[in-house]
Amino acid sequence: MNITNFSQHIFRISLIILVFVSGGISASFESGPFPYLKEGYISSVKFFSELFQQRSNLLIKSSYTGEGVVNINKSKIFDGMTVIQGYFPGGNKAILLSSDGKVLHEWIIDYFSIWPAPKHIRSETIPKSEFNNHTQGIIVNSDGSIVVNVSERGSAKLDKCGDVKWTLNYQNHHVITETPEGNYWIPSNRAINEIDENLLLGLISKEALLDQEIRHNNEFEQLILLFDNEGNLIKELSVLNSLINSGFERHLYDSFLISTFQPTHINDIELVTKELANKIKNVSSGDLLVSIRQMHLLIIMDQFTGEIKWSHQGQWIRQHDPDITPEGNIRLFNNSRKNFSFNRPSGSNLIELDPETEESWIVYPKVGQPSFYTDIMGTHQQLENGNILITESRAGRVFEITADGEIVWDFVLPYDEEYASLIESSERISNDFFTVQDWNCPRK
Repeated sequence: MNITNFSQHIFRISLIILVFVSGGISASFESGPFPYLKEGYISSVKFFSELFQQRSNLLIKSSYTGEGVVNINKSKIFDGMTVIQGYFPGGNKAILLSSDGKVLHEWIIDYFSIWPAPKHIRSETIPKSEFNNHTQGIIVNSDGSIVVNVSERGSAKLDKCGDVKWTLNYQNHHVITETPEGNYWIPSNRAINEIDENLLLGLISKEALLDQEIRHNNEFEQLILLFDNEGNLIKELSVLNSLINSGFERHLYDSFLISTFQPTHINDIELVTKELANKIKNVSSGDLLVSIRQMHLLIIMDQFTGEIKWSHQGQWIRQHDPDITPEGNIRLFNNSRKNFSFNRPSGSNLIELDPETEESWIVYPKVGQPSFYTDIMGTHQQLENGNILITESRAGRVFEITADGEIVWDFVLPYDEEYASLIESSERISNDFFTVQDWNCPRK
């Protein structure tokens, strides 16, 4: 760099710092042009913090050693391929693994390629680098295509080579739940300017919500949207509106004490099965089992009207991924907190609930079994042979246990020498799942 260019570079940096500091002083004293510069000041803070990141803020220090499959008992595992999705070396990806940990295929999930010029979110909330977005929820199809969420920024269908087939330009997040008809239920957020004033409950203003969205995300009024397989919107249900209409005053009061900006935080939708419907009065197959993390609450909503037909709070904290067992019970991933692990192994666990009797019990780990922990995310999958596949998301680990709690498959993925990868979810599929004959993709 020559002297002139270097001087210009220093001048630009100095000017940015001057504006940044001036905005901060104005903000502190609410003086001068503050009412007009406040949003720009907040955007600047977010912009520079994201611009100079070296890794995703969701990554934590590694707690496990090794890389790849570190333990396997081939006679006891459910043999098949495993799809993991999350933030790995090289960015957001979905990876197809063999049972011995060999990478069979990768789908690159690049926000900037999917939405080169997004119009469905505010410009202030567009991620500034690859470190400022992550995937949540995935459907893998037999033709090698995937449908995936990029958290709070939309959903997309990508072919086997990662080329975009269509996008859902909404603030979608967390999970994608496929219906027997081939449609998709996906959680989303209503744009702040479109929120009904009656839902604000006199506790917050839209201006405050807009400021919060720049700093973090907009999660005030969360929706459940139904799309067809071509990406067209079919139905919209508001969880916050349903809670208010159903008189959940205590639950809303408690959740607003936790976060005025984020009263619900939906993290899963499951379709009610016949077996579960048989255990709960007035509930029908196809209704929606919804996990509301902020309230430590499970609800069942009418699939047509959004009416809340059933609810339950149990011995879990900030749960994820409630699944319905063949018997009609509900098994979920209890994230919990390590210092709230009373009379059991410290950390997270799997809990099963019989909704008919309201009896619940710990499935894993029981006393004497190895503990695991992830404060956010986390999934589990019941396998055909009775085993369970567990995703310890922030630890960058997926492991398989037998019905009696023996670990028979253990996969660890570091991000680098210090940090673990983020494995948002995992799924075991059969070796003959795909119809793809040729996985080769042209170089881009």
